[in-house]
Amino acid sequence: MSRPASNRAVLRWLRRQVRSARKWLLVVIVLGLAGGLLVVAQAWLIARIVHAVFITGAYTAHLGPLFALLIAVVALKALTAWGREIAGFHAGETVRNRIRQDLAAHLVAVGSVGISAWPA
Repeated sequence: MSRPASNRAVLRWLRRQVRSARKWLLVVIVLGLAGGLLVVAQAWLIARIVHAVFITGAYTAHLGPLFALLIAVVALKALTAWGREIAGFHAGETVRNRIRQDLAAHLVAVGSVGISAWPA
């Protein structure tokens, strides 16, 4: 029974560490939502192109604006994925730095005598 309680304590501790990276996490969430909307836009454009070509018999030469828009959506989707990766990395970096600073401060506070009592 002590195991779930210790897991809950670790999760609470991790949530406190995440507070320092909140702005990066918000960027990740916003870019993720934008990427999801772009997936919907891409599917809609593909459906319009397929419908125009196969159902209405339109020539592909007349679909230039739709193809250009599709290329723009794909490029924006790639940019949002790249930005999401960068923001996620920065969020992790912020949390790692915070944990390292806290650990270093704790080790300094304990001192070398306290550290030598710990098992290696």
